[in-house]
Amino acid sequence: MVSLSNSQQTELAIEPAKPGLISLLFGIHQKKLTGLLSLEWEKYKKQILFRGGEPVATKSNWAQEALGNFLVRKGFLTNDRLRAELKEKEQAGDTKPFGEWLVRKALIQSAQMPEILEGHFRDRIFNGISLSHGRLKFQPLPDTQFPAMEFEPMRLTEEFPKLLWAASKGFLTEAICRSRLAPYLSRTFKAQSQFPLPLSPQELRSWNQLIQTSSSTNLSNLDETGLRLVAVAFEMDTIQWGESPAEKMLSEMKLKMTSFEKAPAHEILGVEKMAAPELCKKAFHELVKLYHPDRLPAGVDETSKQLKNLGEQLFAKINQAYSTLTDPEKRKEYEAELALEKAGGKEAIEEKLQAEMLLGQAKMALKRRHYKQAKETLEQVDRVLKNDAEVLADLAFASWMSIVETKGDTKSQAPLLREKLTSALKLKQDYAPAYFYRGLIWKSEGKNEQALQDFDEATRFDPRMTEASSEARLLRMRKDKGGGSSGGGGLGGFFGKKK
Repeated sequence: MVSLSNSQQTELAIEPAKPGLISLLFGIHQKKLTGLLSLEWEKYKKQILFRGGEPVATKSNWAQEALGNFLVRKGFLTNDRLRAELKEKEQAGDTKPFGEWLVRKALIQSAQMPEILEGHFRDRIFNGISLSHGRLKFQPLPDTQFPAMEFEPMRLTEEFPKLLWAASKGFLTEAICRSRLAPYLSRTFKAQSQFPLPLSPQELRSWNQLIQTSSSTNLSNLDETGLRLVAVAFEMDTIQWGESPAEKMLSEMKLKMTSFEKAPAHEILGVEKMAAPELCKKAFHELVKLYHPDRLPAGVDETSKQLKNLGEQLFAKINQAYSTLTDPEKRKEYEAELALEKAGGKEAIEEKLQAEMLLGQAKMALKRRHYKQAKETLEQVDRVLKNDAEVLADLAFASWMSIVETKGDTKSQAPLLREKLTSALKLKQDYAPAYFYRGLIWKSEGKNEQALQDFDEATRFDPRMTEASSEARLLRMRKDKGGGSSGGGGLGGFFGKKK
């Protein structure tokens, strides 16, 4: 509904499929506004004066709205008689209202005049409801500032909403309703329960039926009564429109375009990664049926323009995907790019290569017993090669040996680092150094039986690991000499001075 205020001027253009005179008249009455409503159409101009929401006077330069023409339309006079009376009145120099002249000439009885004048007043108020173009303006006025111009004062004897609905039924033909609702004819709609104007029982039944079926009703299938109800309800802002087919298509294409933004070619066509060219061609033709710009709804409205623009962008991506998957050279390059992407992209590959190089340096540092350097390097590697069993095991051992070298708290750290070595072995059960590292920690804790088991496992998985076999032989010798499982807990030659 048109927004109205008792302090600000309201202006709007009369256009198809937009609220117009009906909405403005109803709004002025509903808000009980006082002011001047002006309607301009081509060279014609009409003004209606309202007080407290009720029309009280009109002024118009539209010949069709003159009293004489109204009497002709209602059958009180013929066109010939009207012209004759107007000519005679002018020749007589009579300046009084034309209605009084007709009463004096006994062409109309004086008792009929109040009803005739009210009918003429109603006609002037509501004539214009069917206009398809023009301009409307409402200027609020204090009661003390009514315009100083010639008005024909009148009062309505019936309720304004009732008269507005009657006028709507008189002026809004089926053709006019279809023209006004043309942009919405292919849409469904949702109607509110209360129609804003008083309806007859039959009209109320029609409205209630519309409410019940509106979500599935197409305006194209409505009769004249149904169309008029919808047209007026639309002006009163009691109709919510569903999406048009073009709007639905636009919403779908926007989602599709979003999904295409970073999608690989096979996902754009909706095929498997290794789909044969024949399947790609079939998928392409299915997309042509849906999204080719020539198959989209055409029109000059904004939605159609957006559809055309988006359709061209979307189809360009579809074409590009099709070309990529069906051209042998492009397909080869595409699959190479996918493989690179799977590996994390060029940057990730370079980072991984750098990490593997550092891992080699860390292992060399471990071999030379440069434990602090090994630990720092392995921490860098671990940030890239996450959950790598060798990295986790080597880092745990380098951390342990760094603590030993600095005479740190080995007692509290030993269980934690043993657990990390156990986790590494769950990831790679045959990594012999992890058993060896864990065996050394067991040995430092005086748990020689557990240490011996780990040294044996290290030798089993890597028979060339002489350090593990040496530690196992040493523990067995101690055991044979009666050292038992609680032997000294020394760190042995492996933990001796750096060479």
